[in-house]
Amino acid sequence: MAETQMHAFFVCSKAVSCWELLGVHNTIHDLLLNANTFTSMFFDLMDKLQTQEQVLVAMTLWSLWKSRNNKLWLASDTSPSSIVTLAKDTLNKWICMQRASGHQFITQILRILG
Repeated sequence: MAETQMHAFFVCSKAVSCWELLGVHNTIHDLLLNANTFTSMFFDLMDKLQTQEQVLVAMTLWSLWKSRNNKLWLASDTSPSSIVTLAKDTLNKWICMQRASGHQFITQILRILG
Protein backbone atom coordinates (compact mmCIF):
# COMPACT_ATOMS: atom_id res chain seq x y z
CA MET A 1 0.00 0.00 0.00
CA ALA A 2 1.32 3.44 -0.92
CA GLU A 3 1.97 5.90 1.87
CA THR A 4 -0.08 9.09 1.78
CA GLN A 5 1.17 12.63 2.32
CA MET A 6 -1.05 12.91 5.39
CA HIS A 7 0.58 9.86 6.93
CA ALA A 8 4.14 10.78 6.01
CA PHE A 9 3.94 14.35 7.27
CA PHE A 10 1.43 14.27 10.12
CA VAL A 11 0.57 10.75 11.32
CA CYS A 12 3.64 8.50 11.23
CA SER A 13 5.48 8.19 14.54
CA LYS A 14 8.55 10.07 13.30
CA ALA A 15 6.46 13.04 12.15
CA VAL A 16 4.48 13.03 15.41
CA SER A 17 7.74 13.12 17.38
CA CYS A 18 8.95 16.09 15.32
CA TRP A 19 5.72 17.99 15.95
CA GLU A 20 5.94 17.20 19.66
CA LEU A 21 9.48 18.60 19.73
CA LEU A 22 8.23 21.81 18.09
CA GLY A 23 5.24 22.07 20.42
CA VAL A 24 2.60 21.97 17.67
CA HIS A 25 1.47 18.36 17.98
CA ASN A 26 -1.78 19.19 19.81
CA THR A 27 -2.77 21.67 17.11
CA ILE A 28 -2.00 19.11 14.41
CA HIS A 29 -3.85 16.36 16.26
CA ASP A 30 -6.97 18.52 16.59
CA LEU A 31 -6.88 19.50 12.90
CA LEU A 32 -6.42 15.89 11.77
CA LEU A 33 -9.84 15.03 13.17
CA ASN A 34 -11.51 16.99 10.34
CA ALA A 35 -8.83 17.06 7.64
CA ASN A 36 -9.74 15.54 4.28
CA THR A 37 -6.62 16.23 2.25
CA PHE A 38 -2.99 17.16 2.81
CA THR A 39 -3.59 20.55 1.20
CA SER A 40 -6.52 21.44 3.45
CA MET A 41 -4.59 20.18 6.48
CA PHE A 42 -1.55 22.29 5.55
CA PHE A 43 -3.53 25.50 5.07
CA ASP A 44 -5.68 24.93 8.16
CA LEU A 45 -2.48 24.43 10.16
CA MET A 46 -0.90 27.60 8.77
CA ASP A 47 -4.04 29.54 9.74
CA LYS A 48 -3.65 28.40 13.37
CA LEU A 49 0.04 29.31 13.75
CA GLN A 50 1.99 32.48 14.38
CA THR A 51 4.33 33.61 11.57
CA GLN A 52 7.43 32.28 13.35
CA GLU A 53 5.76 28.89 13.75
CA GLN A 54 4.59 28.85 10.13
CA VAL A 55 8.08 29.14 8.70
CA LEU A 56 9.47 26.55 11.10
CA VAL A 57 6.65 24.11 10.30
CA ALA A 58 7.19 24.63 6.57
CA MET A 59 10.92 23.99 6.97
CA THR A 60 10.22 20.92 9.12
CA LEU A 61 7.96 19.52 6.39
CA TRP A 62 10.89 19.93 4.00
CA SER A 63 13.22 18.29 6.51
CA LEU A 64 10.83 15.35 6.94
CA TRP A 65 10.74 14.95 3.16
CA LYS A 66 14.53 15.04 2.99
CA SER A 67 14.72 12.44 5.76
CA ARG A 68 12.31 10.14 3.89
CA ASN A 69 14.39 10.45 0.73
CA ASN A 70 17.60 9.71 2.63
CA LYS A 71 16.02 6.59 4.10
CA LEU A 72 14.73 5.46 0.71
CA TRP A 73 17.77 6.25 -1.43
CA LEU A 74 20.67 6.09 1.05
CA ALA A 75 19.33 3.64 3.65
CA SER A 76 20.05 6.33 6.24
CA ASP A 77 17.62 6.72 9.13
CA THR A 78 17.30 10.10 10.84
CA SER A 79 16.03 10.74 14.36
CA PRO A 80 13.21 13.22 14.97
CA SER A 81 15.59 15.50 16.89
CA SER A 82 17.97 15.51 13.91
CA ILE A 83 15.09 16.32 11.56
CA VAL A 84 14.04 19.29 13.71
CA THR A 85 17.65 20.45 14.11
CA LEU A 86 18.13 20.35 10.33
CA ALA A 87 14.95 22.38 9.86
CA LYS A 88 16.03 25.01 12.41
CA ASP A 89 19.62 25.20 11.11
CA THR A 90 18.50 25.48 7.49
CA LEU A 91 15.97 28.17 8.39
CA ASN A 92 18.62 30.15 10.30
CA LYS A 93 21.03 29.92 7.35
CA TRP A 94 18.28 31.06 4.97
CA ILE A 95 17.45 34.01 7.23
CA CYS A 96 21.13 35.03 7.39
CA MET A 97 21.47 34.86 3.61
CA GLN A 98 18.28 36.88 3.10
CA ARG A 99 19.46 39.55 5.53
CA ALA A 100 22.78 39.74 3.70
CA SER A 101 21.01 40.16 0.35
CA GLY A 102 19.03 43.15 1.66
CA HIS A 103 15.96 42.63 -0.54
CA GLN A 104 13.21 44.96 0.71
CA PHE A 105 10.40 42.37 0.66
CA ILE A 106 12.51 39.78 2.43
CA THR A 107 13.65 42.40 4.95
CA GLN A 108 10.00 43.07 5.85
CA ILE A 109 9.36 39.35 6.35
CA LEU A 110 12.48 39.00 8.48
CA ARG A 111 11.28 41.83 10.75
CA ILE A 112 8.16 39.77 11.43
CA LEU A 113 10.27 36.68 12.16
CA GLY A 114 12.45 38.58 14.61
